[in-house]
Amino acid sequence: MKNELDKEMILDGAAGLYRQVDLEAWEDTSRLISFDSDLKSLGFSFLGDLLCSALAHSILRGYVHPKEHTHGLLLVGVKDGTLNVFGLFFDSQFINGATATTTTSRAVRDLPAHGIHRKVCSWKGVYDLYGEHRAHLDELRTLNGDTLPMGDTLLSLAESLDASTVRMNSRHVSENIVGSKTK
Repeated sequence: MKNELDKEMILDGAAGLYRQVDLEAWEDTSRLISFDSDLKSLGFSFLGDLLCSALAHSILRGYVHPKEHTHGLLLVGVKDGTLNVFGLFFDSQFINGATATTTTSRAVRDLPAHGIHRKVCSWKGVYDLYGEHRAHLDELRTLNGDTLPMGDTLLSLAESLDASTVRMNSRHVSENIVGSKTK
């Protein structure tokens, strides 16, 4: 049993433990079919499902668009006994280390002075949100340069997510410390 669990864990990250899971083995994923097909029609490839210890009661369904240098993350969880989508995120990284995220989730923070660019949009569908992400990237390219290729494995997605979470939280902590010293 222990060996089976060890195989599922793909990253012991700074922000949490990341395990590869089979969402279809746990829940009826029929609600995700339209998301999967829309992302596939945009050129995204499915990477797999991640369970992160830092995200209580949620699973991340990961995708990559290798030509557009973008990860897609579908945040899903069970609510009222059925699988629901809680948010969709498109993430890209620039050559200078800055990141761009376009999402429907208000849980993300925009810290442009620290190279963390977040754009929150209302839900109008996968195609519209991805169009917003591409426009977001175009706006930021003059400041940050080209985007970097994103890894095409579930491990690379977990590493990217972990690094981004640590970066955002370290900025938050340092802002709180600086803010408390000036008060």
